[in-house]
Amino acid sequence: MNDKTQVIVLSQMDYKENDALIKVFSYDYGLMTFLAKGIRKINSKNRSICMPYSISEFMFNYQESGQIQNLLQGEIIQSHHKIHEDLQKSGAASLCVELVESLIHDEDDPDTLKEHFDFTRFILNQIEEKSRLNAIMAFMLSSYMNYYGISPHVDSCVLCDSTKINSISIEEGGLICNDCQAEIHSPIYTVEFLKEFRLSQRVNQDNFENYINYKEVSHELILLLVKFLEYHTGVTLKSWEFIRKWSIIV
Repeated sequence: MNDKTQVIVLSQMDYKENDALIKVFSYDYGLMTFLAKGIRKINSKNRSICMPYSISEFMFNYQESGQIQNLLQGEIIQSHHKIHEDLQKSGAASLCVELVESLIHDEDDPDTLKEHFDFTRFILNQIEEKSRLNAIMAFMLSSYMNYYGISPHVDSCVLCDSTKINSISIEEGGLICNDCQAEIHSPIYTVEFLKEFRLSQRVNQDNFENYINYKEVSHELILLLVKFLEYHTGVTLKSWEFIRKWSIIV
């Protein structure tokens, strides 16, 4: 009997002459890999449903968990064509799918997987529809740090609880006060940047629209959030190197 599942296509890798391996995030099963036969042929009916960042419904005969599934056919739900047509949007989307793939790699709780699926779909929709990509990426990075349980401490000095803040320490995990900064020699930041950093940790889906319309998010903030996430997770974001190489962040 054929099975169906809604998927977010994460990546596509050539396999043999006309086939490809499609890595997806399934709403029902988490991370899966499909063999899409003949997908590289121009007249392939499955070509559009296997494009990275698309939301599709796949039909297949379910094999044992962890095995490569054979894609039979499917239907496109959201193509996210604007992402494919814009290098900046493609860079932001690649960062999104790399983060979620790393996060759910060993996840097997159905409710948690569905929560991450819905969040990933939300982020891809925002990248598709909105122009302020820095704000989207700041929200995305901060949200994933929250999921990982490594959100920066932004209520007071992470070392002594003082509220006289002038610095941020990636190593210590948050805001640093004047006195502690003098001891650990962490970088000193402007009041405006400290506010921007703190605000980025207060955003959720309910107030996201207000955040994205508030003001432009700085490149400096995105760089700091990436460094913070990489330091505290040990994950090296390959997509970030692509973004930096092509100066996608504006």
